[in-house]
Amino acid sequence: MVLPFQVLETEDRDTESGLGDLYLQAGHLLIPETDGGLSVYGSGALKVPTADEDAGRGTGEPDLGGYLTPRQDLGSWQLSGYGGYTIRGEPAGFDYNSITSYGVKATRSLNGTVVFGGLDGSTALTDNGDPPLEVFAGSFWLLPESRVFTADIAFGLSDGSPDLSLGVGVVQWF
Repeated sequence: MVLPFQVLETEDRDTESGLGDLYLQAGHLLIPETDGGLSVYGSGALKVPTADEDAGRGTGEPDLGGYLTPRQDLGSWQLSGYGGYTIRGEPAGFDYNSITSYGVKATRSLNGTVVFGGLDGSTALTDNGDPPLEVFAGSFWLLPESRVFTADIAFGLSDGSPDLSLGVGVVQWF
């Protein structure tokens, strides 16, 4: 579950901030790790439209997606990729495309801290829009009671991505 707090710059250079849409995600290990270190995870995601659409923080419509993530264990490193498809809800007056997402990530564990970096991209949300593409890096730290604290930074590589995004959060594993 993710409920982001968003700070957006409007076209007239004002700042708009508040809670974004609620994202729910659940998954399952489809192929347990083989002797060669390969595993495959599958997940589904639902975006619940909780953001203020009048303020530009959401569309007011739900989205539904599915993803596959193969992961290769390489000793102290893990290499993963993902591919997915999201059916986008379409608010009145907009023509949004469903999107295909992809990415690669390298991860390394260092004494209870995990560092990662990679590349994320997708097809464009609109026929006239630029497809998002960004590079990211971050870390997470294991906390008691199946919790993880995360922090990350991303830099947009296309006009379809924000120039800079920062994230912090706590993940609860069930």
